[in-house]
Amino acid sequence: EGEPPQRSVRLGAELAAGLLEQADAERRASMRACAREGERAAQVPTEHGEYILTSMSEFARPELFWTTDKVAARLGDLRLRIVDCRFSFDRDARADHLAGHIPGAAYCGWADDLSAPPPPSGHPRWMLAGADDFTRTMERLGISNDTMVVGYDAEGGHHGARLWLGLRRYGHDACAVMEGGIQKWVREGRPLEKGDVTVAPARFVPHPREGVVATKDEVLRAVNTGDPW
Repeated sequence: EGEPPQRSVRLGAELAAGLLEQADAERRASMRACAREGERAAQVPTEHGEYILTSMSEFARPELFWTTDKVAARLGDLRLRIVDCRFSFDRDARADHLAGHIPGAAYCGWADDLSAPPPPSGHPRWMLAGADDFTRTMERLGISNDTMVVGYDAEGGHHGARLWLGLRRYGHDACAVMEGGIQKWVREGRPLEKGDVTVAPARFVPHPREGVVATKDEVLRAVNTGDPW
């Protein structure tokens, strides 16, 4: 006839408690393993008694990320171009740039500066700009083939990485993303500059590189085979 309602509730609660205890034990074991492997993992309890990771492991390619200290030490370096990559789909993030940015940083918007025009159908949007348009943007930003580029944003490096992707696609490897974004820079009390930044144009020669951006056929093949490579 089935279990009485009270017994079913109790058994369900015991099962849930057991699963939570097992998950917690697995999490703790994973944390210990991470610590043994030298990862900088810190456990911070939340109000619910859970734990979160406050820092991640060392980067596999640390040269792709610059600290705020490193950026600050290179301010004014003519061989470096700092690029403010803040972007929002809801408004023009250039206003944030004008209100305050890292000194000397030029502004580069995802939609206007790094994206190709949408096709007649309207989709897909926000695809990486072609070589000619990308070259014009880099030259306007004062980026040559010899320039070290550091991008930053306000969303964990997402938009700065878009600039990195474009540079990689067109053969320029001297690019990094600033860790912590503008929030970390401001939190540390570092200087800000208001207004627009005009830089001397430079000559950029693109060297398109295959394998950085996937084609539609490559994506479909990956979906059908389960192999992204």
